[in-house]
Amino acid sequence: MPPNPPQQPQKPGAARFFKRVSSADPLAGSALNNQNQYAPPAGNKFDFILNDKQGAPRRFGLPFGKLPRLVSLIIVAVVVILLIVIGSSLLGKKSSVPTQDLEAIAAQQQEIIRVSGVAQSLLQQAQTINLDATTTTAITSEQKQLISYLSLNHVKIPDSVLNGDVNQSIDTQLNNARQSNSADQAYSSYLKQQLNTYQALINAAYPKAGPNGKVLLQDSYNSTSVLLQGL
Repeated sequence: MPPNPPQQPQKPGAARFFKRVSSADPLAGSALNNQNQYAPPAGNKFDFILNDKQGAPRRFGLPFGKLPRLVSLIIVAVVVILLIVIGSSLLGKKSSVPTQDLEAIAAQQQEIIRVSGVAQSLLQQAQTINLDATTTTAITSEQKQLISYLSLNHVKIPDSVLNGDVNQSIDTQLNNARQSNSADQAYSSYLKQQLNTYQALINAAYPKAGPNGKVLLQDSYNSTSVLLQGL
């Protein structure tokens, strides 16, 4: 009988490998190696769907998106029309300014100031001279305020309108009265008549004016009343 062949030395790690492998499954060792090489991705396998929904941009639509499309369009059209109408009303609305009435007042003021300037060198009595100076100062101030008020309301009085009440015959009457030493009386008579006309114009414009215009006209009326008391 031949002698037993010598045992070959065991490879390092071989014992550990075969201890983990079942004799019933010769491929088990290979399967374990594959498990060690492949690791499934961490997290939920549906994460890519959720992330796609979260990353999608939002769409901003009409607040009444559940309504039929035709109804939505009608509502939008009505809203747009209302906005246009309201905007046009606001832009087209003008302040309550009786332009023609105020222009007539300014023209009357201009003529009183002009004639008072002519009379200044013709008057002789101190009382009439003081009345002339007071009238010129008061009416000039009132006219400046009136023109400023009209300017704020985008109204400019043409020079032709402002000087529309010029009456050169008054100048002739005052000069003739000076020759007879009655210029003071002639001026006082003229001024009383013109101041009454001035107040009548103020009364006509007052009901048509706005709040600020009413304040302005009321002050002018009161000032004129003081001047009339001196006549």
